[in-house]
Amino acid sequence: LSPRAALSYSEAARYSLVPALLGEMFVPALFSSREPSLYWGVWDRVAAGYVGILTLVLAGLAVLLGSDRAPRREANVERGRHIRLFLVLGAAGLLVALGGQAIVHGWVYSLLPGFDQVRAPARFVLLLDFGLAALAALGLDRLLAPLGRPSRRALDGAWRGLLWFSGGVAVVGGAWAYLVVYQAQGGDPTLFWRVSAATSGVVFALVLLGASLAWLGARRSGRVSRPTLAWLAAALIFFDLAAVGAYTDLGDEPPTEGYDHPAIIEFLDAEPGLFRIDSRTDVAGRWQPDTALMAGLYDVGGVDNPLVVADVVRYWEGTGGRSTRLYDFLGVRYVLGSKDIDLDWSKFELAFAGDPEVNLYRNQAMMPRAFLVQRATAVAGHEEAWTRIHESGFDPATSVVVEGGAGLEGAQAGGEVRVQRYDPDQIELAVESPADSYLVLSDPFYPGWEAEVDGEPAEIVRANYAFRAVAVPAGSHTVSMAFRPGTWYAGLALSVVTLLFLAVATAVWIRRRR
Repeated sequence: LSPRAALSYSEAARYSLVPALLGEMFVPALFSSREPSLYWGVWDRVAAGYVGILTLVLAGLAVLLGSDRAPRREANVERGRHIRLFLVLGAAGLLVALGGQAIVHGWVYSLLPGFDQVRAPARFVLLLDFGLAALAALGLDRLLAPLGRPSRRALDGAWRGLLWFSGGVAVVGGAWAYLVVYQAQGGDPTLFWRVSAATSGVVFALVLLGASLAWLGARRSGRVSRPTLAWLAAALIFFDLAAVGAYTDLGDEPPTEGYDHPAIIEFLDAEPGLFRIDSRTDVAGRWQPDTALMAGLYDVGGVDNPLVVADVVRYWEGTGGRSTRLYDFLGVRYVLGSKDIDLDWSKFELAFAGDPEVNLYRNQAMMPRAFLVQRATAVAGHEEAWTRIHESGFDPATSVVVEGGAGLEGAQAGGEVRVQRYDPDQIELAVESPADSYLVLSDPFYPGWEAEVDGEPAEIVRANYAFRAVAVPAGSHTVSMAFRPGTWYAGLALSVVTLLFLAVATAVWIRRRR
């Protein structure tokens, strides 16, 4: 039900892992990922999947050495299966992470149900990382065990190959880096900083590769105990990842500054009634979008989350602006704006200016969050409801467009609604209706909400395209709503069954052990 219910392929392939970024798998911070403002990679997010130099070495040795350690053929075959499993998992994660750069992602998008709702394929580099980490664990386990003659020869060959490779990279790469840094001096400061940072990454990678070679040399010599080798490997990997990641993607601005508006919060807390605020203006950099959530207030934008209800998004975008009655229907009492914001001053007035950066402007035409109407137009289709609420003359304060309910031809509006309880998942309202009416709420229509009128089940119908309404007869009534989605109960049932199964399985295992 969100705007991401079915993404186009161009949208689903956004933030693909560009192959050029894979250089950061071998050279940490190659594109200056430690400082966001100086990052110069071809993608604006850091997701190259660096797992450490020794991790890569151990993963490669796991594949190279195979499984001849196992004394039994069955265990040998099982170990080979593990290696193949994590190789396939890592390769699949890499191919999917490449997104639009590789055809595999297009196949998965087309054939795998639900994958057309997933964006940012570069995040699948985590599967590659998991596969490499598991292979590294297998490689370390393999090296800490006695090696047969074929494995010792393979280890010697790998060590010599890495030694020559490291030496060649150190000589050629060092000379190249020195030349580039030398030529960049006196030029563009930003270019010089980038070259220097990339050079530092290369040097750091060579140091870590040298440490990995030293570890392998200690294993080849047999002079270091295996428990010591295990701790040294863990320590080297920890140092590698901690040194690279400790300062990655840090900013220098306190993240809570946008929440620091005590005067506005105090003013809004003192306001009676149920209302919303509107911070979707020019204060995005000064007012954190989830400040209302932190302060126990209601923001017309809800929680800052891309998984909002698509119909509500469309309604917001189709209101026609803050001067319309469709906007007033949302129950916005206050608009947050800068000191020089431009609003419709025929309906908005300055209400509070005690904050140094943000003002509050009162909407004098605000409609209540819940109210009664006696005139309703029943429509059969969703698009017809959209058309009707945009007809000239439609006023949501006096009439409602309902889908699946009955029409009403009563007076324009009337009655009283008192809020007795209003929680995120439970609502209770007392209504005094002069005639058959609809209780209309400017809260999103969503599956799982159930209603009762005086304790009897009642139907919640879709109102004004994206919201809720309940039919109530004339007189005094109590209307309650509760969010009870069937999926929650299904999940609870699965959890209970799983726990019972685990309890029985544990009891059987204990009995057999005894």
